[in-house]
Amino acid sequence: MFIRFLIVSVGVFLVGHASALAGTVTVVPSAALRNSKGMFRCAMFANSDGYPTEHLKAAVRVSAEIRNGEAVCTFKDVPAGDYAFTVLHDENDNMTMDNHQTGMPLEGFGASNDAEPGLKTPPTFEDAVIKVTAEAQRLSLVIRYFEL
Repeated sequence: MFIRFLIVSVGVFLVGHASALAGTVTVVPSAALRNSKGMFRCAMFANSDGYPTEHLKAAVRVSAEIRNGEAVCTFKDVPAGDYAFTVLHDENDNMTMDNHQTGMPLEGFGASNDAEPGLKTPPTFEDAVIKVTAEAQRLSLVIRYFEL
């Protein structure tokens, strides 16, 4: 009987402990998107592999509809740890960042910590990484649009 009680107690502790170590991260643009076309795509990376351009390597990807220039991506049950987030205003809804022949992005993008891109390079994982905790977090990201 004692062993059964111990196993049930440990199981309840682990379930409660696991949920206490997971949080919710909400990602929004800091200002209205330039239009309501397409989708707002968000990605959460657990390491630098593929960050920020290879979205299929992201730990989690979320897409949100855009209404009146506003959108919200919600990442639920995120284990506590260090992550970098990226967003894309995918105006033509083709699930990829479109670039001009010169390499300049044609669609809006952003990164956690408002990490800035270099002159011809995207932001780095190290510049964008944030600590996610069990507390709910709201990231308000600057969306950058380049004009040609």
